[in-house]
Amino acid sequence: MKTSQVSTSNSGFTLIEMMITVAIVGILAAAAVPSYVDYIRSAKVSEVHDNLDKCYKGVIDYFHRNHKRGDGSSFSMRLPRRMGNYICPAGDGGGRGSLADLDGESEFIDPRVYGRRIGTTFTAIGFKITSATYACYRYHTNAPRLRPPRNNQFFRCEAHTDVDDDDVIATFFKTGTYRTATTSFLTGHVYKLPSPAGDW
Repeated sequence: MKTSQVSTSNSGFTLIEMMITVAIVGILAAAAVPSYVDYIRSAKVSEVHDNLDKCYKGVIDYFHRNHKRGDGSSFSMRLPRRMGNYICPAGDGGGRGSLADLDGESEFIDPRVYGRRIGTTFTAIGFKITSATYACYRYHTNAPRLRPPRNNQFFRCEAHTDVDDDDVIATFFKTGTYRTATTSFLTGHVYKLPSPAGDW
């Protein structure tokens, strides 16, 4: 007559196995984090390049377009009015120009800002950011508003963003410099200002 035996062996992880698993997870995390940081950085810089290009093209289109005055006359060969403040995402709830609102996260710009004085220049050049953004944007020029620009006067589209999530704001420009000989703008690539120490 056979008797059955019940196995009473306990299965589980030993302390050594657990330590090896934790070490492997730590190594994988250490390898993945720099790749993630590089991905976020690339996304921010790509956004800046795309938006500054749209801003630049909008200004050039505005410059060549005919604009109506209140008396029925028209004008062209003028640059739009410079902006005093930045248009920023979220933060104080309306893109009112605070670089302090940049926290490394992408957020939306309140669309109502384009109907207010702060947003009239971007509205005039057709530059409206409708998707979430990492950056604050502004347009600046040293040319007079109501007269054609003179030789070497410029306009620039600006972007300000915290590229590395280190609370250091990086500044990017795309500039057009006027040449009277050709009545056109010499364009530059997107240019990043020299950064504070330690910024990317």
